[in-house]
Amino acid sequence: MEGLVKCSLALSKSDYRILMFFLENDESYTVKDLSEKLGLDRTTIQKSLKNLIRSGVLGQFQENLSPGGYRYIYKINEKEIIKDKIKQIINDWNNNVLKAIENW
Repeated sequence: MEGLVKCSLALSKSDYRILMFFLENDESYTVKDLSEKLGLDRTTIQKSLKNLIRSGVLGQFQENLSPGGYRYIYKINEKEIIKDKIKQIINDWNNNVLKAIENW
């Protein structure tokens, strides 16, 4: 299943690791939280979060801080939405392969 998810969503090892962390811990996290919990560099976390948002599996939300300023928190989308997205990607790929074979 890991290979299927990574391939269909174009995820790296770190992206997949963070995705699995979110699926196992249905909470909101900051980059700092994730870095501490997963033992990964903040830049690695930020790059993976960007990829996961682009893939449609995570959401980014702004949290305003009381003395001023803000920070971003990240939360996973519903598992059913992610599953539907993967199914759609696989179905699209399958249809494209079938058309390519027909046109060969």
